[in-house]
Amino acid sequence: MWKLAAVAIASALVLCSAQQSGASQSRATEDAAVECKYVVSADPGAKPTKLCLPKTQWAAKTKLDAKDPNRIVCHYEEEPGTRFASRKICMSAAQWDDRKLQDRQDIERIQLQSSGRGP
Repeated sequence: MWKLAAVAIASALVLCSAQQSGASQSRATEDAAVECKYVVSADPGAKPTKLCLPKTQWAAKTKLDAKDPNRIVCHYEEEPGTRFASRKICMSAAQWDDRKLQDRQDIERIQLQSSGRGP
């Protein structure tokens, strides 16, 4: 009976270690997996190019790019007077922040003037 229990424990340990090594190998292949995306440089008129990096480097690149105030960000804005027409506007992230601040200041100025408390 002791021999049967010892064999069961030994086989369970072998199975467990095989699963752990398989899991570590799958993590290694996930980290080494290369992902390809199309990126566009900040140059005007630049065309998308294919860039292939491991997933860990993509995560680092995304964090770094999010902090760059000179990155180009494009938004679609609706044309006034129509529900279907829109136009694409591209500016740097710093320019979008300035525009957002200016819009907010304009709204506050209009609200103060309409309430009769403003200049």
